Amino acid sequence: MSLARYGHDPYPPGTTYIFHDKAHAAIEVELEDLSAVLRELQPPTAFAAWNDFGALKLFGLLTQLGIRVPQDVSLMGYDNLPESSLIYPKISTVDSSIEHQLQTALAILTSPQTPAPNHTVVALPSLIRRDSTSAR
Repeated sequence: MSLARYGHDPYPPGTTYIFHDKAHAAIEVELEDLSAVLRELQPPTAFAAWNDFGALKLFGLLTQLGIRVPQDVSLMGYDNLPESSLIYPKISTVDSSIEHQLQTALAILTSPQTPAPNHTVVALPSLIRRDSTSAR
């Protein structure tokens, strides 16, 4: 629902836009709200979605508005879901190494020895550069 309907300017200059979907914690935005963001004097040059699912949904909305990815706006996802590479342009994303995280957690939990209290595990994410982002 647009806040403009209630006399509030929802998109003042310099705003960081966060669109949140309760069901998926992903980008979910009404077409009219996205259109308002893109009509600004200085529209965003990029969108970073909470996850790849949200990036795919946002890609669909941008396409409906005639906005080209990455020529007009860059789009970035997170999770490295297989679906993010099935469309064109393929969605750039971040791989959080979830499989490595799960394997490491399982190894710690099933180990006969209790880990030291200061035991630390670091899983570094990696950037997967694809076709949906460009330098501006």
